[in-house]
Formats: sequence, C-alpha cells, structure tokens
Amino acid sequence: MKIPFKSMRIKRFGRAGGVTLPEVLVAVSIFSVIVVPFLGTFLSATNNNIASKDKLYSSAMSQRAMDDIKARPLLLEDRAGKGEALYQDEDMYRIYYRIDEINRHDLPESSDQYDLNLNNILMCQEFIVDSTSVSLDGSAYSLASGGVPEKYNLVIKKNVTNYNYELYKGNIIQRTGGIFPDAEINIKISFTEEGTHKLELYVNIDPSVDKNVNFYIVDDNDERLVLINNGDKSFTRNDAISGQVQYSDVLYKVEITVYKGEDAVNRLVSFVNK
Repeated sequence: MKIPFKSMRIKRFGRAGGVTLPEVLVAVSIFSVIVVPFLGTFLSATNNNIASKDKLYSSAMSQRAMDDIKARPLLLEDRAGKGEALYQDEDMYRIYYRIDEINRHDLPESSDQYDLNLNNILMCQEFIVDSTSVSLDGSAYSLASGGVPEKYNLVIKKNVTNYNYELYKGNIIQRTGGIFPDAEINIKISFTEEGTHKLELYVNIDPSVDKNVNFYIVDDNDERLVLINNGDKSFTRNDAISGQVQYSDVLYKVEITVYKGEDAVNRLVSFVNK
C-alpha cells in the first residue's frame, strides 16, 4: 500500500549566493582598523623590551670588564697607548677596551679636565655609604632587604635651564632634588664604614643633559659599589682615597665599549692609578 506524500515547499530567507565582495572588503577594513594599532603597540613593546635587555646586559658586561682590567696593573702598563683591543667575544656581543696613559704634567695649568684634587672640584651631590645604608641629602636608605641588595636608580635630567635628579628604589621614587653644576656635573660617593652590603646604583642620564657627568668614588676599599650605566649617555667614574691630594703623576684612562653587531650599545670610561 502506498502512502501518498504531499509536496513540500522549502522557503529560503535571504540570498543564497553567499557574501558579496563589497561586504568582504568592508569586513577586512574594519578588522584592519581594530587590529593594526594593537599590532603596532605589540611590536613597539617588544622592541623596547629587547633594547632594555641589551642595555642591562651590556652594562653588566662593561662593568665586569672594567673591574677586571683596572685590577691588572701589568695589563694597564702593557696596553697603554696601543689602541683598541678585543677583550671578550660572547654570543652576539663583543667587548673592546682601550687604555691610555695620562701624564698630569702634560696638561695645561688652566685645564681641570683631569684635575682629581677633590678639594678643587665642585660636588653637586654626595652619597654617603655606611655599613648598612646610603644617605642622600640627609635621608637614609637601606642597602639590603632580607639579605638581598636593593636596586637604586638615579635619573639625571635637564628641564629648560635647570638640572635635577630623581632617586628610585626599584620603580618607587624616593627623592628628587636640584643639581647646580659648574662646568660639569660632579657626584661624590663616599664610603665611611666597612661592610659587606653593596650599593647597586643604576644611572640613567637623559639625552637633554648637555654637561659631562662624573662620579667620584671615595674609600671604596671593599669594592662595594656596583655602578651601572642604564642609559644612552655615558659618564666617567673616578676612584680616589681620602687624604690624597691627587691620584698620582700618571693616570690610566680605561674605556670599555660593548658592540652588538655593528652598533655600540654601551660605553664606560674610568680612571685609575697604579
């Protein structure tokens, strides 16, 4: 027995032909407007992160190389005046050093470029380091927390005609103040007591600063200072002993340059007498 079926009609709503080209173009345009800005932000953040890592890594390498070279009097004497030489080739980074011997008697009497008589140098700021803390402008800050060294960041800026500094512990600002230099910005770091806690100071000199920045390290007999350039502008480090009128008649100028590929990513200059 056959069961009759009635014919059925299927109603379709809308077009059966799919999406049109103009609709696709509009959708792509909207997607691009939304995604492209985020993509640019992501790429910029990635590049900044890479640049920051390069800066920190190269600063640490240059400081290690500087400390090693300054502690080797025979190398200072042998390489003085012989130009730049390769110190270390590590992965993508190459560390070069240059040693020059400076005779103070060869300098003009009016020149104070290498005048290391601390009594004749205008100090703009002074850090005082004892066994457990560092003081700046009368305020004391701990060197370590739970046995872990605190990381301090010193930012030096110029605002129109005025110079100022900002001191951070980590990312938290601790103190701000003015800097009133003469020809150069001179900062003194004095160690008044023996101790084991180190002072880790990361320095960032803003490109707007148009004067040379010099650090004078006094009585750091235990080598407790970790001074790292965390910016693009270089500074000079000078180590001294209190009571000395001058370093000596002959100084060694040590210059460290770290390259990544063909680009110089960090430069450190310091003076030492042996």
